[in-house]
Formats: sequence, C-alpha cells, structure tokens
Amino acid sequence: MNKFLVILAGLLVLSFAGSVIAADPYPGVDWDALEKEVKGKDIVALTDQFLSEAGNYEGMTQELTAENNELDTRIKQIRKIQDFYKGLYADDERYIGAVPDYDIYVVMPGDWLSKLAEYPEVYGWGNYARWPDIYHANDDLIWDPDLIYPYWELKIPRP
Repeated sequence: MNKFLVILAGLLVLSFAGSVIAADPYPGVDWDALEKEVKGKDIVALTDQFLSEAGNYEGMTQELTAENNELDTRIKQIRKIQDFYKGLYADDERYIGAVPDYDIYVVMPGDWLSKLAEYPEVYGWGNYARWPDIYHANDDLIWDPDLIYPYWELKIPRP
C-alpha cells in the first residue's frame, strides 16, 4: 500500500512539474488554486465525485436531447398546418401576396452571408449553412457570394 501511495504521489508531482515546464495547454486555469483545492483530499473520492457529476450532466444531456426532439416534432406539425392553410388560401385573391415569402435584412459592416444566416432575426444560431438560400434569393444583387456591401437590403427567404 505504501508503494502505491509513493508512486501516486510521484505521479502527481511529475504531472504538476510537467505542466509547469511544458506550455500550458489550458490557458486561464488557475493551477495554484486548483492545487490548493485538491491538496490533502482523497483522490479516489474526488474521482468518484467527478464521475457522479459527469453522470448528472449526461442525464441532463439526454433530457435536453429528448426535449429538442419533441420540439422538432412540434415544429414539423406546425409547418404542416401552415402548408395546409397556404394551400387552402392559395387561390383566394384576397390572400395572395398578403404575406411575403421573405423578410428584409440590411447588411451591416463586417457581415458575410454565413454570419448573417446565424443571426436570430435571420435563421438563428447553427444555421450558417443556409447562406446559399440568401444568395439565390438575391442573385440579382449579389454577383459574388464572398462580396456583399453594407446597407444592401437582402431578401431572407422564409421556409
């Protein structure tokens, strides 16, 4: 048992010495504070605590994934209802053109197509890959998708 503790202590010393000698792979981590927090504590207990916390996060991830899937299902249902009503009123002249198929976005300095596709008022976070939709809707204005100018009014197609 003593040999194990000596080896474990040696590994801890080497790992701390190695992190000091080598370039810090985790900039911004206060290693001194972390060492003070860990010093004198049972490593096995800390490992068990970490694993239990990781399990909690894993459970939360599964719950959020299930909730996200449920919301996706609801969105699909709402889109089906929207499509139904669009088809229902498609021939009625009173409703033709009442709702545009696109919104307008004014380009600001520093914008590019994939960046503005992620804006909440455009398509939302994670939808950068929808920039071709914007490009094709504005092909009369945009000649090069890598080159858009501030204060252009771009059409943002709606699904």
